[in-house]
Amino acid sequence: MVLLSIFFSLLITVMKTNKLLAIAHDAGAANHILAWYLSGDLSDYDVAFCFYGPALKLAQEKVIPVANQSYDHLIPQFDVVLCGTGWATDIEKQAMRLASRLKITTVAVFDHWTNYSERLLLGGQPIAVSAIWVVDEDARTSASAAYPSISVVVKENRYLKGIAEEVSDWKTTSSDNAILFIMEPLRHFSLGSEAAECHCFDFFMANLNKLSQFLIAPAQTNIIIRPHPSDDPGKYQPLIDRYSQHDIHIDNDTSLTQQIAEAQLVIGMQSYALVIALAAGKRVVSSLPEEAPACILPHRNIIHLASLP
Repeated sequence: MVLLSIFFSLLITVMKTNKLLAIAHDAGAANHILAWYLSGDLSDYDVAFCFYGPALKLAQEKVIPVANQSYDHLIPQFDVVLCGTGWATDIEKQAMRLASRLKITTVAVFDHWTNYSERLLLGGQPIAVSAIWVVDEDARTSASAAYPSISVVVKENRYLKGIAEEVSDWKTTSSDNAILFIMEPLRHFSLGSEAAECHCFDFFMANLNKLSQFLIAPAQTNIIIRPHPSDDPGKYQPLIDRYSQHDIHIDNDTSLTQQIAEAQLVIGMQSYALVIALAAGKRVVSSLPEEAPACILPHRNIIHLASLP
């Protein structure tokens, strides 16, 4: 029996010949890649990780070993390269271009519903990839329209399911009538001299009374601003000063799952965190004003503040 077990273990090892290198910098795609790995969705491959920045931090939190070599040294040793498509750096795009030029199967992960036309461009030139992985049918429709010649595959959204369960697992005893405002950098349009996300907060505050119908005790509203990881310290202090008559504070220390669990309302623009809150059963509002581009999130249960009477 022991010999039979050893035989099958060796057989599985031999059969798993494809070596996959996962490369990510931004957290969005990294969350999905790690969830697929931990759930066994990548079990057909011998997987290694080459993560940077926020993605590296996520892997370290999950005690997943990450290669300490640069991607350009690692890529030639692998059969498949699975890459994020974030905006913060060009690391992922450069890695995809190198893998593609080396004729290595190259897969791009689209972790959101925005900016598809830019995700496979580097220096204005398209990056040839073998496939695009997305996490729902809406994303597949958009990705297929943007890249009609590339195979688009819908993968199980393990990350969303897992984090929504984490929110539900919080045994909150908070009695605060809290509104959680989730910040994100809106880089592709401007609404004035301040960052566009600050104007979206202004729009939210100007229409706060319209949201009272969704709150248990509107007069006792406690507003929490959650900065984006890329935000500079102090970026939102002017908002605190501007609305000093309200109970507003910044919290970047409490986990996102706990913040969502304790919130009566979750407000934002078009962040993935809004999708998490929806999946956790929270009421969610997009505070993009009428003069901003429409919210790109396709989810029908999002309340659009600009549309409220």
